[in-house]
Amino acid sequence: MSTISDEMLMAYADGELDGSDCAGVESYLANSSDGVSRLSVFAATGRGLAGMFEQPMLEPVPKRLLDAVHSGATVRTGRTQGGKPLDNVIAFGRTQRGAAPFARRDWALLAASVAALAIVGGAYGFRPQPAAGEMFATKLSQSGERIAVAELASALDVTRSRVTAARDIAGTAVTIKPVLTFAIANKDYCRQYVISRPGPDAIGGVACRDSSGQWQIKTQVAIAPEKSTDGSIAPAGKDGNAEIGAAIDALIKGNALDGEQEDALLKNGWTK
Repeated sequence: MSTISDEMLMAYADGELDGSDCAGVESYLANSSDGVSRLSVFAATGRGLAGMFEQPMLEPVPKRLLDAVHSGATVRTGRTQGGKPLDNVIAFGRTQRGAAPFARRDWALLAASVAALAIVGGAYGFRPQPAAGEMFATKLSQSGERIAVAELASALDVTRSRVTAARDIAGTAVTIKPVLTFAIANKDYCRQYVISRPGPDAIGGVACRDSSGQWQIKTQVAIAPEKSTDGSIAPAGKDGNAEIGAAIDALIKGNALDGEQEDALLKNGWTK
């Protein structure tokens, strides 16, 4: 089976395939790094494994996981492409008759294998990690939307604009500074914020608070800090990053809240 549709992979991830369909998908996955990558997305969002792809994907893969992947694979040297031998093709064992379907095996091992392939399978074109700042302090909700982790959410909930809140996120000491607060068309509220952590770059973003109290991340990128008038380092504001500015312009309805309006909103627990 040369290609597998997203619908077929989703059914496979849910354990809904049997017989020849299941065998066909497994044969495809054994020879397609792209298929494994696509399947991992469905496994993460459909089986509640979003947390496994958050901070661990940004860290070095433990040696024991790399050893586990290597111990179950052999390298083919007989295949060629354009007359040149391929010595980087990993051959995985075929599923034995009567063995449990791949989709019903330990999904933690699948996630670990994808993480390991991202390191040792550079020839496949895997992206080793997101762009700097893109995923820090965020996670995926059960519905697959990117939201703020508890530490960032709590700072956005209670901290006035231009006031800094100290937090510890995934073992990293950071400061979080809301920059401004504004309303959007559906009368929810959004905040621009800056996260400062060790390193040359700060992280800027825009998040909107939904009716359930979750802060949905609309954009988050690495930004360069700028010098303030007194010579100290201050993160760039709305005009310091074109992507953040564009997100605000697309969302904002009216003007940003002034200090009195923002204080009332924070005091009343974000009730409209």
